[in-house]
Amino acid sequence: MLSIRSVRLMHLTKLKVRNYLSVNGECELPIDGRVTILLGANDHGKSNLLRALEHLNFGNAIKEDDQNWDSTDCRLDFLFHLNEAETQRITAMSDEYLQLMAQAEQSEHRAQQPEPEDDDDETRVEPQEATTAATTRSPGAATATAPAVSTATVSPKPTPAPLPAAEEDEREPTAQELFEETEFLAKIARSSTLTLTRDGVGASLSVDGRSMDELPEVIYDLLQEITPRNLLK
Repeated sequence: MLSIRSVRLMHLTKLKVRNYLSVNGECELPIDGRVTILLGANDHGKSNLLRALEHLNFGNAIKEDDQNWDSTDCRLDFLFHLNEAETQRITAMSDEYLQLMAQAEQSEHRAQQPEPEDDDDETRVEPQEATTAATTRSPGAATATAPAVSTATVSPKPTPAPLPAAEEDEREPTAQELFEETEFLAKIARSSTLTLTRDGVGASLSVDGRSMDELPEVIYDLLQEITPRNLLK
């Protein structure tokens, strides 16, 4: 069973904005670990950059009115730096997935092995033809015929009824699926960086091109735990 331990929140280091509200084109906002100052004239987009940060909150998707009026490809990228404790936590989860992958490979290997033959399974004794002794006819002699050999038939063993198919949500992940999750986590741990993205109107947060909603629950819970939320609320 994969578990989640308490970790600190990640440090947001940069916001990338493309075609969002008054931002026409691309804009990058570096974010300091302590204080970040936005300086500019009125009505030049400072508040819109802060509004963009609100979309880091889970469930706060980009709306149609949030797009720049001259474009249709709005996108927000949130770049995070992982500290040592966070990197170790993700590495530990990657190792747990690696162990699960090894177990799945063993199970799949056993399932591919042929089952041993059962000598008693579907055994059938073919009936033997009755043997008739040669008859000798001689004057006044009776005809003698050998009795037919009795045959015995062994009925095949009944085939057990198939087990009901497992429900879709109870299906165990394959070794290949576990390998992909292992590589996904290992890539984040190696770089010590994580980028969350909202790409387009109504899009959910994604990580490395994968929607957060499609991640395994334990990975989703971990990323949700270490990602800053309730920003500017």
